[in-house]
Amino acid sequence: MSVSKAISSANPNPLDGLPHWHVETPHILQAALSEAGNFELAQRTIAQTLLPRFPRWTETCSALNEQVRRVPLPDAVHQNYLCANTRQARNVLTWLLKPGWETRFDLLPTSIRPWIIRDGVTEKVFAVLWLEDPVILGKRARSAPQCYADLAESLIGKFLGAIPQPPETLIPTPWGTHVETTSGTAPVDLHFLNCALLKLLAKQPTINEPLDEGLSIPERNKLLFDIVRLRFRKATPLETILRFAYQTNARFTSPLKRLNVREMCERIQAYRVIQAEKDARDSIPGRERQAAAGRESARRRSESFLKLLVDTVRVWPAGKKITQTALAEKTGVSERTVRKYWRSIPCLTADSTGKTLSPSGSNPEKDKNLYNAPLTAHIIRREAEVRDCLYYKSHFARQNRRGAEPELPRTPLSSWTNAKVAWAYRVSERAYEDALRRAEARTRARNRKVLKHELGIAGVQGNNARLEDAITLTRTKFEDLRQIRETLISQSAFFKYLDYIEFRSIYALRQAYRRGAIARAMCESRMATATFRTECHS
Repeated sequence: MSVSKAISSANPNPLDGLPHWHVETPHILQAALSEAGNFELAQRTIAQTLLPRFPRWTETCSALNEQVRRVPLPDAVHQNYLCANTRQARNVLTWLLKPGWETRFDLLPTSIRPWIIRDGVTEKVFAVLWLEDPVILGKRARSAPQCYADLAESLIGKFLGAIPQPPETLIPTPWGTHVETTSGTAPVDLHFLNCALLKLLAKQPTINEPLDEGLSIPERNKLLFDIVRLRFRKATPLETILRFAYQTNARFTSPLKRLNVREMCERIQAYRVIQAEKDARDSIPGRERQAAAGRESARRRSESFLKLLVDTVRVWPAGKKITQTALAEKTGVSERTVRKYWRSIPCLTADSTGKTLSPSGSNPEKDKNLYNAPLTAHIIRREAEVRDCLYYKSHFARQNRRGAEPELPRTPLSSWTNAKVAWAYRVSERAYEDALRRAEARTRARNRKVLKHELGIAGVQGNNARLEDAITLTRTKFEDLRQIRETLISQSAFFKYLDYIEFRSIYALRQAYRRGAIARAMCESRMATATFRTECHS
């Protein structure tokens, strides 16, 4: 009988599959299930349900005051206290329940309701919630799943009035003789658990009890955002959202700033309004929605064309005649489009022909600079700013090319008052600094290559003095670096491994010289062999 069949036959709510650690070594779980086969029916059912969720090596003890041991799962079946977590992974969330937890426990949804384990010896009651995927622990593990697990543990602890337990806590064996176990839900996904808890928390009435403790400002911000957005799923007045958000924020031990809360609520309310408008549009039949979208697109396109023509006319050079053809060439639109919006341009009036417009007013000579003179300086400055931005963009692209030569960017032609121009200059300056560092690195690599080539020639010539000079020069440079290291407060990785880098540098010099010496020895050997053969034949 296979392990999965044994679980399915004994468990009315079978697991979808075995965890990967049992899939790799199913004989360990098979042995543990065989040990549990001698229990009574109720205990055997619980054991066959929960044993696949325990690790292969489990920390156990026969009593709370005894030393904790790490034994295989078949041996852990008969122990009094077990730990479902390991040092590398967290499989369960555990709480120690306080008196009066029953009334709050019934309010939890069945999909996230933990197992209740009551110890008949110590009279302690534990709540245990199994996770669908283990939360990996350690320095190199991802921090996000650990934060989610801590958040879920804290929320349920606050909701039930329970005390969260550390991962290494030993719990009574659920199938023990002196243990009363109430079954809970199947292993839950951590993301689903947090979403369900936040929805449940949003539905609860606001009380003066602190919402949570020990959370950082970003964590409190995210928690408050989730509570508010899950509470108001439809378009709601901003005052209502603010009132609830302020009440919820007051439940934190260190409330967030009211300005931040207000900005958060404004974003939520704006998103809900946009969502309601989208839902209203989607409720319209398809043909009507398509016709309305076409009319809206046409209106926006008409406004953009009219704005383009008005802006072009306002900066038209003084003394230059404005015609429909010239305006079409300047703006890049067709002459038919210009003719369509010709009489809609507010700053001009059409003459009798409809082909030529003079500036507004009855006296063209008097008012010809009405729209040009105040904007001349602005247009010139704007053109200079555009030229600066285009230059810095091309300069940035040139400096980022492989093998680019460092080129210092020029100062702006416009001014430093424009933030975009100043930032573009700084970006180009950083690109120049990076290109300068790469060029210096290429120069150093080229010098090292030349030095190794010279040492190889010295090895061929047997010039050991050249090698000693190179080693002495290298040690002098590293001695200067050591003096610099003494003045540093915090050292980088380069200075921490300076001695090793010096050793490798000198070793590379010796290897370059050695290759030349080996080539000289091989050449002498071949010459000696050729001489010997010549003498033998003669």
